Amino acid sequence: MRCIIVDASATGARVRLSHQHPAQLPDYVVIGFEADRVEIDAAIVWTSRDEMGVQFVSGFRKSPMAA
Repeated sequence: MRCIIVDASATGARVRLSHQHPAQLPDYVVIGFEADRVEIDAAIVWTSRDEMGVQFVSGFRKSPMAA
């Protein structure tokens, strides 16, 4: 699912979803940063109709999709 990072800190982020989220979201997601070719694991801590708040639960690592 594509999304936009609206606000971020060292510990988490507010993420705007590209469309209304499904009724059931997983507890954890992997957020990829295409421009930097990195990703990070995150726990979803809150949701609204088109946004979610996440807490980072790992360090950044090189994305396996990075060429």
